[in-house]
Amino acid sequence: MYVSDPLLVEGIKSYVQYRVTGELLKEPIYRRFSDFYSLREKLVERWPGIYIPNLPPKLTMGNLEKKVIEMRTRVINDFCHKTSKFKFIIDSEELQIFLIKSIDVSKVISHLPKLNYEEILFRYNKAFPEIKPENEVELEKYIKIVNDAIPYMKKVLLNLKGFEESIVATMTHKENEINYYCNLMNVFEEYEKYTLMEYVNNDENKLVFYNPQNSETYQKIMDIKDKFINPFQKLSSWIEDDILDFKAMLGALESIINLNVLLDQLTLRLKAIEDEIIKYENNEYSYFTLLLKWKTAEGILKELRIEEDNTKSTIKALISIITIASKITLNNLEIFKVEKLQRYHKHIKKFAEVQKDNGDIINDLWSYISNDPKLNDKDKDVVSQLK
Repeated sequence: MYVSDPLLVEGIKSYVQYRVTGELLKEPIYRRFSDFYSLREKLVERWPGIYIPNLPPKLTMGNLEKKVIEMRTRVINDFCHKTSKFKFIIDSEELQIFLIKSIDVSKVISHLPKLNYEEILFRYNKAFPEIKPENEVELEKYIKIVNDAIPYMKKVLLNLKGFEESIVATMTHKENEINYYCNLMNVFEEYEKYTLMEYVNNDENKLVFYNPQNSETYQKIMDIKDKFINPFQKLSSWIEDDILDFKAMLGALESIINLNVLLDQLTLRLKAIEDEIIKYENNEYSYFTLLLKWKTAEGILKELRIEEDNTKSTIKALISIITIASKITLNNLEIFKVEKLQRYHKHIKKFAEVQKDNGDIINDLWSYISNDPKLNDKDKDVVSQLK
């Protein structure tokens, strides 16, 4: 899927909608940022422990600002591109609803029912039939790997945030440098136009910067104004996107740990239930307890056995969910690391190319000006001639 052409829809409460196209669609559909956000929230809820590409948080104000719209267009497009790589998302109920043309996406998706763990396991087995659930020994191995990965992800995320601050500060400095060159050209032009023009009897051919007839000098000055690029803007966007990605991966890993915590709690609860069943089977209870619960011993025993069966079923489902999610997410983490290195190389290469192009633009101008015959005419001594 691809996102483009943000369109401002004006009204009592104006909003921006984005054009979505791609192989999954017969014709373009239009979605708001909140629709994409609702889709991701529901995917995270119904696919616990698995990496889901990220989106920035909602804003309470400033949604219609140009820079926000440009940023959202970029990150939504990235979100669509990444989600399209995952077959389980493409086939998911959530995405199929999202792609329906004329519905209130956020409303319909948000009302999808919460799944129990047996239902989640059914989805996982259907989406990942090649991955077989492991036993509890294998589960412990995966939990250890996930636990070891979380501190690393947090450290990288902290470093990225520091890097982002440095990039933003440098980007501002670079913007000032670009403005400096533009202002410098303006200063030279203004000086020649309003001061030197009188000295040369309005003969523009004797000027260097303010010389519209010299199209080459004029074009080189325009190149600085129009083609000089701040390479730190792309770096800043790249770091913003990487932070979103690392947060999403960290969220998936932490979700696995949360599932394992729930598993431990249910295991303890199962032991307590089994102890209670033994107590009632052996008539080791007081009639005062029965009076408090307003139930017979047989009734309580029946409820405990139902709870025991349900808890065992949930524990079994959780063990399978955690092992499947761990395998998927840890595999995605390895791919993630390779992609991040490749993306880093790509951006540094682009950064170097932009810096080189900027330098070429500046060098080209100053080389051309330094070779201007008016600046290198050593045979004329204007002052002596005037004398």
